[in-house]
Amino acid sequence: MLTDGSDNNLKRAAYLAIAINFTYYLARACSKKYILGLAALYSNSGAVAGFVYSLYTIAQLASALVVGRLADKHGNKPPLISGAALMTTGATITAFSGSLWTVAAGNILLGAAHGFILTASQAVVVSVRDADEKSKLAGYFYFSNSLGGFAGGAVGGYLQAWDNHLGFLGAAAIAAITLIFTLIMPNIRGSEDGGDKASLPELLGDRFVLANIAMSAAVMFCTDVLDGYLTEYCRGISIPDVAIGWIFGIYHITTCAIRPCLGIISRKIGLSRTFRVSLVFGGVSLAALGLIKSVWLLLGIIIIVGASIGLMNPITLLNVSAVAPPDKRSQVLSLRVVANAGAQTLSTNFYGFVVGLLGSYSPVFFISGGIMLLVTFLTRKYERKPAP
Repeated sequence: MLTDGSDNNLKRAAYLAIAINFTYYLARACSKKYILGLAALYSNSGAVAGFVYSLYTIAQLASALVVGRLADKHGNKPPLISGAALMTTGATITAFSGSLWTVAAGNILLGAAHGFILTASQAVVVSVRDADEKSKLAGYFYFSNSLGGFAGGAVGGYLQAWDNHLGFLGAAAIAAITLIFTLIMPNIRGSEDGGDKASLPELLGDRFVLANIAMSAAVMFCTDVLDGYLTEYCRGISIPDVAIGWIFGIYHITTCAIRPCLGIISRKIGLSRTFRVSLVFGGVSLAALGLIKSVWLLLGIIIIVGASIGLMNPITLLNVSAVAPPDKRSQVLSLRVVANAGAQTLSTNFYGFVVGLLGSYSPVFFISGGIMLLVTFLTRKYERKPAP
């Protein structure tokens, strides 16, 4: 049964979506990072183990493309229930796996769950009508991602220390809680006649949709350098691993802490201006990382980077949803999920080529910062559709 679409019902659904997102990321952090090790345990080939691990991403992208149409047609509750059930089943299968095939099967279900839950929960949050409330909830949504990932990493590490299957069992238990949340959620749908299948050229034929998806992907392309290349850059300039840990710790704390403030910040200076300021400060500070050799300066710059990126991700979600047709919103958001994942994959390979060609890690930060600054020019023209 469809929701009545009242503001209170939409807000209640949005807060439940945030709770679902938190418990899901808690379960995900308990399990995903240990899949490769488990696959390696049952395989004599690193290539085979790597392929089994990659099945997560393949399933995630495939399910994200499917769930958009399902959510627009039937509402977001059925995909959320399906995603939580897939997560519970996949984690349980992996927890009791005794062969490479069962690890692969469990990983496919875990990847599909990610596509279902991420796309459908995002669509619920952006269905709230009040712009200020929506900005606040988007900040809370991404905060729940960060907090769930942080807490889940600690819980998963503790469980894995006891047994290499135990983290997956813990993930299954947490996923069961996620399933309970999905069952009590109201069903949210963009419109009564939504869900007609739209082709990819049709959806991307709207230049505002295409531009905003591209901006979201560009942010992911630029910021993905922090996960691997910043560590190697710091080691290259003789920064101790303990200090590198502090740099990343402060980065993640800053990214997490700024997100609940998005509603207040956007209410004060406007969402569009917040996005442009974040892009400028993020671009300049990201580029500056490649010039700095001091630990203390890196710690100061990484705070600016973290605050900027912490705001950018929820804003790109809001911007993409704002230009999407209401009856095709989930389908457009699913394309954003796919584009973001594709940008991260491309980023890893592109910057690997840059480092190999130039023999230095500094250029990856200069290029990323430059791209982020270029995105500010797109925001002025394509961030919002003109009023009809």
